Amino acid sequence: MQIKKTVIASILFAVICAGGFLAADTAYADAASAADSTAYDSTPDANSMMMRKWADYGTLLSDDNSDLNPNAPVLREEAARMLSTIILFRSERYNYSPLAFSDVGEDSPYYEHVKVVALTGVMNGIRSDVFGVGQVMTREDAAVVLYRVFAAYLDAKSVGSFNDLWQSSSWAGGSIMLLAGNGIVHGYSDGRFRPHNAVTRLEFVLMLDRLMPTPGKVRVVLPDPKNIPDFDRTDPKPVVVDPYAHLRDKKLIALTFDDGPFREQTPRVLDELSAKGVKATFFMTGNRAQAWPDTVRRVVNEGHQLANHSYSHKSLTGMSAESVKWEINHTNDLLEEISGVRPTVLRPPFGSINARTAETAGMPIIMWSIDPQDWDGKTSDYIVSFVTSRARDGDIILLHDPVSASIRATPVIIDMLHREGFTFVTVDELIAVRGGAENGTVYYRFR
Repeated sequence: MQIKKTVIASILFAVICAGGFLAADTAYADAASAADSTAYDSTPDANSMMMRKWADYGTLLSDDNSDLNPNAPVLREEAARMLSTIILFRSERYNYSPLAFSDVGEDSPYYEHVKVVALTGVMNGIRSDVFGVGQVMTREDAAVVLYRVFAAYLDAKSVGSFNDLWQSSSWAGGSIMLLAGNGIVHGYSDGRFRPHNAVTRLEFVLMLDRLMPTPGKVRVVLPDPKNIPDFDRTDPKPVVVDPYAHLRDKKLIALTFDDGPFREQTPRVLDELSAKGVKATFFMTGNRAQAWPDTVRRVVNEGHQLANHSYSHKSLTGMSAESVKWEINHTNDLLEEISGVRPTVLRPPFGSINARTAETAGMPIIMWSIDPQDWDGKTSDYIVSFVTSRARDGDIILLHDPVSASIRATPVIIDMLHREGFTFVTVDELIAVRGGAENGTVYYRFR
């Protein structure tokens, strides 16, 4: 519920007059009350009269006393001047000492204005030693300082909102809500407040005029922070960025290497992949990872996927459920401890799997759709021909780290499949693009 401006004006008039310090000037009250509809008020004439009213009171200045620059942004020192003209300030009430702002010396034309707003707590410096002369005020800045001046005269239970309030700074959203609920700040036609836009002279004076239709002086009673409402900082319509958008319309294939790491051969594989700019997936055993931790870290640091191939490379189908769990979980723990990355998929040694192993795995089980059996003395030419002649979108290629023929075949396979329009991805990327994978389920390819 919004409080009508006339109600606020009546409250202010009664309270301020009771304090004996209102400098009344009612000549413009009717014109001011006519303007109160949007972020900008109803007519240019009404706005012009209202700004002239505040200029006559001494709040606004212009170079030639004619153009009040309604669309010019308000600078911090100008806001200090505007506010200092309406704040009842009795210097004897303050333990006065020279301001500690390096950009507002005693010879500054803004010194007395900054002194008023700083000592009353209405405006702070952008740092403890800098006021921020020359910096533009934003719409949320204006809402905060005006709320500090007039907090005692507003209905603390009336709050409003805007559909971009979540974008406000943590220190500003509550003040905006209270001023909105009391009809002091308005949004734009799209329902937004635009808190980080620069506030113009017209906008600032419109807010001020709604709070005090008759120019005068007001005693500042700073609000109790406990009375400032919190606000929802959650983006109601977050922009969801698809990290795999560039892969959605591509012909994908995953290159995987088993049984490593090895001291000499795995770095050779990594060198070939690096030269081609291709990422692969390395299914590593826990015992070898312990022996060559630097190679494990290199795999991760160069952007490849680290995956689980058990600890001892023994068939899991002949083990108890407890032993299978240990082989898998201990390897995950080791690889994470070494590299900082925990594997997300499992390939059982020899591709041996049964229902008990699958149920115990607790991870998606990744097999392969192309296997040249490179471990069986195959030549690099054979491996290249076998892989490239069978490659289809979504396939998973199985090679082995220690096989020299596969290491030599790798760059040739990459070049040939690139020419056929394939994009190489890790297994995790393939899973993400093609709809996901479930724990305990066996996958051979992702079409």
